[in-house]
Amino acid sequence: MQKTAGVRLIIGYKLVKAVAQVVLAAFVFYGAAHGLRASLADFAHELQHHATNALTIKISAALARLFSVRGSLWRIGGALAGDGVFSAFEGWALHRGYRWAPWVVVIATASLIPFEVVAIVHHRRAGRFVLLAINLAIVAYLAWRARREHIERQLQANSRPWRGSALSGSA
Repeated sequence: MQKTAGVRLIIGYKLVKAVAQVVLAAFVFYGAAHGLRASLADFAHELQHHATNALTIKISAALARLFSVRGSLWRIGGALAGDGVFSAFEGWALHRGYRWAPWVVVIATASLIPFEVVAIVHHRRAGRFVLLAINLAIVAYLAWRARREHIERQLQANSRPWRGSALSGSA
């Protein structure tokens, strides 16, 4: 795949996202190893008792439930690290120009869209709409580019004389 401005932008997005997630995962793992879960649970309970805004109360209750579970930070860190590594792989594959790379990004990104839609239905937030729009744009653009380049390769292959034929002088 040629590296158009759109593809370069997606590569940059994937690699910046990967670095940010891996760095955040390292902080979460460090915190998990040094008792951060208990401190976060205490903070969430205190926030829940002192909050006056309904949204803050809901968020603090959710955080209190999350951080009351043993091993929750390890799971969060693992999810961040795994997604970061996969995002790095997607960016690297696009950068290298592998023919299958756009389809890996399309399938991985499109597979999460139903979950994003469900999240939007339950909690309408501007950030969720922005994330959904970005992911839809990535899926549409890469699918369109990959399909167009596939058709161009087929047209080029069909326009070349067949090698090894009696007409080409090869035996």
